[in-house]
Amino acid sequence: MAFFDDTNHVSSESRRDLITTGVCFASPLFYCIDSDQIPLACAKDVSCIRLSSSPKIIAQFITNVGNTKFLSSVRRSNYKFLYRGLSSDEVEAVANNDELAAIIIKEEPFDLLDSNTYNSTESVIYFQDMEHEMTAMRMPLKPSNSHIGTTNPKDAARWGQAASIWPLGEEGVDFAWLADGGSFWPTGELHIKERNGITSSMKVPGDGKCDGLSEALLEDSLEIMFRADNGFVAVPDELDKELRKHLSEMRF
Repeated sequence: MAFFDDTNHVSSESRRDLITTGVCFASPLFYCIDSDQIPLACAKDVSCIRLSSSPKIIAQFITNVGNTKFLSSVRRSNYKFLYRGLSSDEVEAVANNDELAAIIIKEEPFDLLDSNTYNSTESVIYFQDMEHEMTAMRMPLKPSNSHIGTTNPKDAARWGQAASIWPLGEEGVDFAWLADGGSFWPTGELHIKERNGITSSMKVPGDGKCDGLSEALLEDSLEIMFRADNGFVAVPDELDKELRKHLSEMRF
């Protein structure tokens, strides 16, 4: 598998000051939320925090501590989002108090090397091969430290409640997708070495095949692997319209 770089990104240094009142967390990203936003246990191996049901507050939090490269790509794509299906426990946290809210997912198991994820031993072999390829290329993300999202909320809904995802912090965040589009798995008849990947961080001088993360987000149904060491915000897709409105009004 060959990987190419997204070199179209222009990062923004304009960030809003974070109001440090309430409860603060460091993991290692330091951020604060209002004291009435109580940490919840989504499951025994997943920790999450109910953030807010207000799209405006959610947008403010995302612009304060969200990954600036990702935010910039979303803006350049005219606010196209990346989605992920939530587990039943996460859905319960999202719908707590009968009002849909965003949650911060701080820890979630990496399951791409688990045969139960796709109910397939062949998928494990495929992602193990991908793991070896990415490790050999010293890539910052790989199946063992990443999740998969999609540009299509209907595809995400096959796995659970569709929610847009927003990686937190500047470090430990990266993205990768396939040049020929579509899903990582199933692959059809293609072997891992026959598929070209594009990442948002690796640089290949002189290569003209860099689509850019913003262009990837414009695809109708494209899976994007993402690494988010500091966790990520998950926002139910029912709040998409209002979230887009507030994000478009903010400077970042």
